[in-house]
Amino acid sequence: MSSSDSHILSDGRVYGPPLKGENIRLLTFKKGTGKHSLNLDLTRALLPQGTSDDVRYIALSYIWGHKDDPTKEIIVNGRPFQVKIKLERALIHLEAEPEINLPVWIDAVCINQENEMEKNEQVAQMRDIYEKATRTVVWLGESDISTERVFARLDKVGKKAIAAGLSEFKEEDLKQWPDFGSDKAKIKIKEDVEKLFPTLVNFPLKSLIEISERPWFTRVWVVQELALSTEIVFMCGKWKIPGEHFVTGYLFCLLWMAHELRPLREGGSLFDLAMKTTSICWRNGRSFIPVFFGLFKGESVILSPRAGNTLGTRRGWQSGNRLTLKAQLCRAFTIASTVGLDATDPRDRIYALLGIVDDLEKLGIDIKKFINYGKDTTPQSLYMNVAKILLQNGHIDILCLCRPANVDASQTDGLPTWAPDWSTSLLPPWSGYLEDKLFNASGEDTASSELSVRSQIRVAITLKARSLGSVSDIGSSWNSGWKEEFDFAKVGRLLLQLTEFLQSESSVYSPDEQNEAFWRIPIGDKEFNDLGLVQRATSQSKVEFQDLLNVVLKKQRLDKVPNMASYTACMKDMHNAMPFISSDGYVGLCPNVSKIDDEIFIPLGSHVPLIFRKAENASYKVVGEAYVYGMMEGEVLQLATSRTLELTLI
Repeated sequence: MSSSDSHILSDGRVYGPPLKGENIRLLTFKKGTGKHSLNLDLTRALLPQGTSDDVRYIALSYIWGHKDDPTKEIIVNGRPFQVKIKLERALIHLEAEPEINLPVWIDAVCINQENEMEKNEQVAQMRDIYEKATRTVVWLGESDISTERVFARLDKVGKKAIAAGLSEFKEEDLKQWPDFGSDKAKIKIKEDVEKLFPTLVNFPLKSLIEISERPWFTRVWVVQELALSTEIVFMCGKWKIPGEHFVTGYLFCLLWMAHELRPLREGGSLFDLAMKTTSICWRNGRSFIPVFFGLFKGESVILSPRAGNTLGTRRGWQSGNRLTLKAQLCRAFTIASTVGLDATDPRDRIYALLGIVDDLEKLGIDIKKFINYGKDTTPQSLYMNVAKILLQNGHIDILCLCRPANVDASQTDGLPTWAPDWSTSLLPPWSGYLEDKLFNASGEDTASSELSVRSQIRVAITLKARSLGSVSDIGSSWNSGWKEEFDFAKVGRLLLQLTEFLQSESSVYSPDEQNEAFWRIPIGDKEFNDLGLVQRATSQSKVEFQDLLNVVLKKQRLDKVPNMASYTACMKDMHNAMPFISSDGYVGLCPNVSKIDDEIFIPLGSHVPLIFRKAENASYKVVGEAYVYGMMEGEVLQLATSRTLELTLI
């Protein structure tokens, strides 16, 4: 929605007076004239009010493109009007679609992007615009030779998966897949879904992977548009598919891939893996063959996690699983193996999600007053304001997203260390969020934070926390990025340093606890299930650790591929870490920018410990979260030395 990224080169004569209240503008196609193939009327209308006289219209969801993209001239209200080429192509296909015979709402044209006041008001009612649209058309871009086939197959399988009950599954159900214990209803749905897997023989999986990587899935505004729309149609070139069939069909394909590829996670000899791969290809025809060949070309061989996350927003919204502002921000901008959602104007990373936030009233946010594209609202001031609001409402876990590269740098012109920078790519916290309930380091303590202004240019936040001592010694940095080859040499160094810390004289652990900590610390005591969702580490991780240890110690046979996929993935997830031992004898992982004498605290209400560094005037700066073995489940409350301190963060 940024005017710097505007599609248009126009003047006020196209728009007339600014829009007020619940008024919007709608586009109607007319017969083209001369060299202009697109000729449209732009008229005013009142948003539907629930009466028989309500206007019916279609809303378009698409990507704006870059400000340097070429433009095309169309006619709007009889005047030349410049639009980006991506929008022009979408309009051409919309005009040619016989079923689309209603006026169309398109943000780039229907909102005067040069009028700041109108833009503020229209963006504030974006939720109503999409929610009250008769239909939303999702424009994925031009089609290619495989689009027709993948859309046709996805349409059929999505319809069958809905009939089997898959669309009834919520996110928490998927976290349990495929083990639903004694829940007969969910087991029945799972069985019915799995019976459909053989129908995907010769499914154009590679084409679906390519579609999942289209830019539309990475645009921040589409999250709201997808969630709120009453009816959706996905359109790619001239091919289209009902939205619910696309969303459910995509989820079905994810489950199918996890089911088919699961045997490969079990490891085995090279011969075993070759036989398993052959079996997968034999069962599924040509579905996996192009995907496996893509491995050798460096191509993506999985459905985009970002696309799955974006589509999951609609499933969650439609099923009543509404997310908080913090949860929406984290879902949008923190995925380890891919990029966050994008917006040209950094402020839209907040504004674009407000329409689908469940706790706006609780947070005290009035959208109409909160959205402001004026020069006085900078991205930094907006992000700091959001952090203040979240911390004041108990979302202490946003501190886990604060991992400044240079803790000692001055924050005079930027953000305080306690405010996440949503304009950058944020890696997810090691230990998830409060609502994930992986850990509960503060036990029964509840969050407590207050705000105080230290000067006109610096805002500090004061919170209560319990001390775990300070960092006494540190090891070498561990980081093995998702797109990098796993570094076994670094693993060896990490394990050696952990051994030294765990067995040192100051260590508080018994021999049995040392053995347990040895395999739990490198993965932060977590593991991934078949769908890539995080849970607490089980004995399976201990088995995988032993395979990893054998590789590091060069005891593994060369003709055998070890089973350690989840373990190594979780180690990659512990990004930018290094081992440490505290002054009180506790061992764990801390951010790789930590220093000796940095202090360890568990803020009241926090699910994890955090590292802080002393600054001027008895204040502290946030360094980042920590994993401390034996201090992740409220054990701090049992310490005789435990006491509550007040920290001022800048």
